[in-house]
This record gives sequence, structure tokens and C-alpha cells, in this order.
Amino acid sequence: MHPVQPLASPARVRWLLALLVFGNVWLAAVGTQRTVYRAGDEIVTITRTKVDPSTATSPVYSYYTYTAPNPQPEVVYYTNAQGITTRQYQSTSGTVVSAGNRRIAYDDGTATEGQGCSRNPCGVGATCQETAGGRPVCSCPAGYSGNPLVQCRRAECLDHSECRGDQACRNGNCVNPCAGVCGVNANCEVRNHVPVCSCPRGRTGDPFSSCRLQDPEELCRPSPCGSNTQCNVVNGVPTCSCLPGYIGSPLSGCRHECESDGECSSNQYCSQFKCANGCNQCGKGATCARVTNHRAVCECPKGYIGSPFTECRPECFGDRDCPAGRPACIYGICKNPCEGACGVNADCNLRGLTPVCSCPRDMTGDPFISCRPFTKEDLCSPNPCGTNAVCTPGYDRSNQERPVCTCPPGYTGNALSSCVRGECQSDAECADHKACIAYQCVDPCSGQCGVGAQCQAKRHLAVCTCPAGTQGDALVSCRTARNYPVARYNKKRNAVP
Repeated sequence: MHPVQPLASPARVRWLLALLVFGNVWLAAVGTQRTVYRAGDEIVTITRTKVDPSTATSPVYSYYTYTAPNPQPEVVYYTNAQGITTRQYQSTSGTVVSAGNRRIAYDDGTATEGQGCSRNPCGVGATCQETAGGRPVCSCPAGYSGNPLVQCRRAECLDHSECRGDQACRNGNCVNPCAGVCGVNANCEVRNHVPVCSCPRGRTGDPFSSCRLQDPEELCRPSPCGSNTQCNVVNGVPTCSCLPGYIGSPLSGCRHECESDGECSSNQYCSQFKCANGCNQCGKGATCARVTNHRAVCECPKGYIGSPFTECRPECFGDRDCPAGRPACIYGICKNPCEGACGVNADCNLRGLTPVCSCPRDMTGDPFISCRPFTKEDLCSPNPCGTNAVCTPGYDRSNQERPVCTCPPGYTGNALSSCVRGECQSDAECADHKACIAYQCVDPCSGQCGVGAQCQAKRHLAVCTCPAGTQGDALVSCRTARNYPVARYNKKRNAVP
């Protein structure tokens, strides 16, 4: 601030008073302009008001009020037509004292070109351009920011490329572009310097205004699916599916699988708008032989009665449902149990419902296979004799054909019950002092020698001798010897084979 000085002359005091008296003239201003100037050692922002010269009763002056940077309401500036600015202070007594004159700008069109910027009114680094009227205009060059009347500094950035990917260049500074952009409860993500607003998972709404808690079913309202479909939310994703009985794309629309047989394959038919197996046309218990041209050929199983297209049922459910000629209910069919039970030429008789098969009296064989007339060979088949016995056809005393049973060689016993193999077949199978008689190893002396004779078995034979002092035939008898010599001999007896 410059020191306060008194006005130069009483004429200026009178001029100021006249200006206050004709304040109503200023209210009839034809234009108001706000301009920034350098006034001495101060930076001031002043508002200029011009009056209409045709209505002014005093010289036309431009009136400026001090507004920045340290407002002092008692200070006013006056600039005359020659561009001379006078800074004055309004005292409490109502008198105006002058603070000195200083030319700061030519803004009334009377200045010559270059006079405004030639005085270097702008700050450090700022550029100055004059208007058509010669008024200087200060501004910071591109890429710089600040107060052009004080100092212009290099900006942090000129465009987004000079900032990180999660920042944006605004007013020369790299800042977070998400600040104040998105709505309440919304998420903001910077993608390539551009803020992208979205509602978080579980919320919905306009991310630029507000996000609210989401009802999962809202994803299906309105339904994103086509016609004849249903929409269900699965894991937070709306899922479309065709209604039961419908096919097609659930996103575009579903339709009936069929509306006529012609829309199904030849072995199918259309049932309730669905292609079904043609054999489904057969009734309960029926069999499906084939399907021709969408129509099934149905039959009831053998022994079943009823309609093959409605129901086939068994002929019977128990024996009481069957007639006398077919008294047994077998697998739902009334049958004679003897049918097919016995062999060829066999007789069948029922005992209750059980078939009994037998061959006729003049026949033989297996009644479950075949019966035939008797032959001689049939007398011994099956073998009526005992164990190990041999059967041969023969005749009895009445000359009737009968089987004859005998034990085979080397066997002994009752041929009708059992034949047992003998102890031996020859003497060689017996000890030296025994002989093979009737297939048994026995003492060969038994009953072989005469009365009074002695017997000794040697080499399976009986050796008979008369004892000393006796004489005679040892095979017949031995008697006391006489005093005359008697010839001795020993007659051998062959063993019975």
C-alpha cells in the first residue's frame, strides 16, 4: 500500500462530491465489466461501470471498486479518460484523500497498440495479449497453470497419457476420476483413465445414482426367456428352461414336441404333444409285435384272453377256474396235467392233479420216454438177479420164459441176492499145505483118506498112508498087519478143481 496523501487541489474534492451527488447517474450504467489489473505493487480485481454520456451531468469517468486480494472497502479507484488511475481512501469524516496517481491500463479505447503489454503487467511465466482497445489480458500458456498475474507453473499433466491408468488429467493435475462420479453404494473402477460405475454383487439399480439390495428373483422380472419357458435364478444367474412337455431354445421360445403323428418317427406316435413309443398303444399284459406307420400291432399272449389294446388277462387264476377236462391252472392256463407228461405209448393217470405214468402190461420201457412190446432180452433188463450175478433168459418148469440167475466163475453165493468172489481160482493161490476147493483154500486131507489111515498135505494134495503096524488101502482102510510081509502102496486122489 502506498502512504495516504491529501488531494492535490480543492477542485478534486469538489469533483468527488459531485460524483457522489450524481450517484443516480451511475445506476443508469450502460455496461459493467470485471477486469484484473496490476496497480502499483498490488494485484487488484476491479469492476468498471460506464455511464451514458448523454445523461451525465459531469465528466465521464470509469469507476472501479477494489475487490481482491485483501478487500478494503474504504479504498476506491478512479481512472479518467486519459487512463490515469487514482487510488483514494474514503475517510470517516466523509472527505476523500488521494493516495497518488498511477497509470495501470488503457481501457477506454484511447491507448495506442502495445502500450498495455509493454509495461509487463502479467506474472512470471504468463503471456500477455492486448485487446483491440489496447487492454492487456494475462493468461497461462498451454501446459501451465496458476494465477497469470502472479506466476504460471508447469502443469502436472497435459492429457491422460501422462497419468497412471487409474488417474485422469484434470486442470493440469493427475487426480482420481472416481471422486464424486458414482452413486450411493456403487463401485467405481478406473479403466484407461475413465471411471466405470457399477453396482456391487448383490445390489442393483442405477450405479450413477444409487445401488440397492437385489432380490434374486428380480433377474427374472421381466423374464429374459422366450415363450413357454420358465426362468430360475441359479448362482445369481437367470437360467431359462422349457416347460415340461415343450422343446426348443428357451431363449427364443419353446414349442410342443409334436401335434400330430406325422411329426414323429414311424415307430412313434404323438401322445399329449410328445412323441412316444408306438408300443405304448398296447394294453396291459399284451405283447407288441411291431409298429407300422405310427400304429402298433398288439397281441394277447398264448393262454390269455381279452383285448390287446385294453387288457390281456390269464384264463385262470386258480384250479377252481378250470373245467373238469382241464382241471389244473398252470401259469394262468387251464390244462390237463397229463398232456405231454408221459412218454410214447405210456399210460397216464391222475392222482389228484399229479400225473402218474406207466407202461401197459404187455409193454416195457421208460414210461416218461417210450413203452414197447416185451422181448427175451427184456427179461434181464433191468437185471433182476443179485449183486454180481449173471442173468440169462430161460424157461421155468411150466415152459414159461423167465430170467435165470447164476454166479459167474470164481464167485460163490446166492445168485438171487449176492455173488461173492471166491478166495482162490487155483491151488497156486493157496498155501502149499492147502488146496483150492470150491474157490476156497482148504485142507486137502479133509475126507480124503480111508479108515485108520494117516493124511499129510503136500503141494496142495492129500497124501494118505497107513500107520506103522497096520496094513491095507490107505484110501479105504488100514488094519493090523499080519506076520507075513505085505506089499504097501499109496493111491493118490486128485483134488476136485
